[in-house]
Amino acid sequence: MQTIKPLQLSPLTRSFTYQRQHFFAIGSLLGFDLTTGEPVLEQSLWEKVSATPEVQILDAGFPKPQAEVLVYGCAETPKGEPQKELSASFTVGDINKQLHLLGKGYWRGLPGFKQQKVEQSFTRIPLSRALAFGGEGFAENPEGVGFQAITTEAGESLYPITQVQVLNTPAEYPGQVLPLAYTGAMDFMAPQKQQYAGTYNAAYMQKAMPGLPDDFDWLFCQDALPDQRFKASSLPSNAHYQLQNLNADMPRMEGTLPPWRAVAWLLQQQGDEFKPTAQQVQLKAETLVLLPNQNLGIMLYRGQIKVSRDDARDIKALLLALEDPAAPKPDAHYIDQLQKRSDQDNAWRYLLDTQPLLPTQITCGMALLMAQSGEVPSLDLPQMDKAKHLTEEMQAKAMQQIEEERQALQQQGFDLPPMPVPPPPAEWQAKVEALQAKILPKKTDGSPDLAKIDFDAMQEIAPLVDSVKEQEMAKMQQELLPQLEALLLVPELKDQYPEIRKKIEVLLNPPQPSWPRMEIDTSLDQVIVQLEKEVHQVKTSELLQGQAPEKAQAIKKQLEDSIKKIESAKIQLKDAPAKIKATYRMGAEWPERGSPLQSAE
Repeated sequence: MQTIKPLQLSPLTRSFTYQRQHFFAIGSLLGFDLTTGEPVLEQSLWEKVSATPEVQILDAGFPKPQAEVLVYGCAETPKGEPQKELSASFTVGDINKQLHLLGKGYWRGLPGFKQQKVEQSFTRIPLSRALAFGGEGFAENPEGVGFQAITTEAGESLYPITQVQVLNTPAEYPGQVLPLAYTGAMDFMAPQKQQYAGTYNAAYMQKAMPGLPDDFDWLFCQDALPDQRFKASSLPSNAHYQLQNLNADMPRMEGTLPPWRAVAWLLQQQGDEFKPTAQQVQLKAETLVLLPNQNLGIMLYRGQIKVSRDDARDIKALLLALEDPAAPKPDAHYIDQLQKRSDQDNAWRYLLDTQPLLPTQITCGMALLMAQSGEVPSLDLPQMDKAKHLTEEMQAKAMQQIEEERQALQQQGFDLPPMPVPPPPAEWQAKVEALQAKILPKKTDGSPDLAKIDFDAMQEIAPLVDSVKEQEMAKMQQELLPQLEALLLVPELKDQYPEIRKKIEVLLNPPQPSWPRMEIDTSLDQVIVQLEKEVHQVKTSELLQGQAPEKAQAIKKQLEDSIKKIESAKIQLKDAPAKIKATYRMGAEWPERGSPLQSAE
């Protein structure tokens, strides 16, 4: 299944079977900043979830009949100052849970007069099952503390204090059962859940296995304690939330739940139909997860649809989006986006632009990534800039080496031919640069403006390459064909007619165009010929008259070394395009058309 979504959403899906029917549950996670309400990117969401050890399983993927709130993390004292007691709370809509946190301690005193004695201060206390009421023998929370006495390090048998309590429900004696005060998910095997699990017997094995039992109650899927559930199946729209003493740096955090509506469309194979059908799945805001230590809230939107297979393989593509309820997009918009982005031949054109899947108030995730990292991804014509830079760098290095040798020889009195002037850029280069600017416009600071990428303009690359090739070949044929054909009329060249005809054949049926390179080979050859003449004449040169044999030999060796260095530089210049050609082709969309013709070679 292909998943299409903006970077602000994270999919959470699973298939299941119930009463001999197969279903596909679709979840869409939206993370948001608790202080500003701004959406966060999926990567940041999961980084913060993984940094919260109290989260064991964020969500099992099954639909819940009641909306609920889960809070993971620690209560924290303001500014991290040690305290022995602390009140903390969270409110979402009409749900309000107030907690009383205590440092580690025990019940001490005479029988009948025992009292809780807090012995250690704290700066943060996990709101977990382990520190809420419970313990061995207490089925609803065997992980907790306070139900049974324990043996201390000093060898005493004492009842530990329950450190996470519901406010205003204090224990009056050791072992007194207290309301459960943890704020995360119940244990999977807790009797509060297992009472809804259904019947697993021989009839189940014969009729329903491996699906859910026929008498399965969906209340089993509720993770939060009853005091953290809403009566309705959806979270209240635009509900206000407030958190107290759940973040040391921000003792009071409040805001309003994100107003966005989650949208889901999918392509589903219907029976024997060849083409999948697009259809919408209604999602509702079902679960709110709060990670106040990470300044993160997570909205979980969920819906479900019947499928033909137990693994939901008939779902070919899933599109998730967000929209403003005050400005909903028509169905045609999402169907169009689903079809475009699931088309294997053209989907790449839309990868960097997810704005059509978001309300106008939310920025495309790629632009946010650029703003956060300060780095600009390379999105120019495939590897063109990189190839150009490598070419210029290698050519400049070789030219510098040649110039150094020229200066050294001129100081010795040798008269060398001038270096060639690079020819002006070909007309096609201006067209390439114009197309490049069209595909990826620049901002005023010179960085790419990702919001204005024109993916349709990329379709103009191939025609431009073909046009350049045709123009350059026509130009070359116009210049050279008459000369070659004229040679076939010269009787003295009769022995060379076959070779001339081969040249004409190559000209009319050219191989793949080569990469551009500087037209300096001829001039370099002139330099080398001149130096070779100087070597040949070194013994009779006026420059050496009166010089000792050792001096003459040294000058001769210098000339020979210069020839070798210039030959090496010449090879380096010739090899520069070849070395970067592979780099270019790695990113070229059309490798066989990847290098426009520039010269007649």
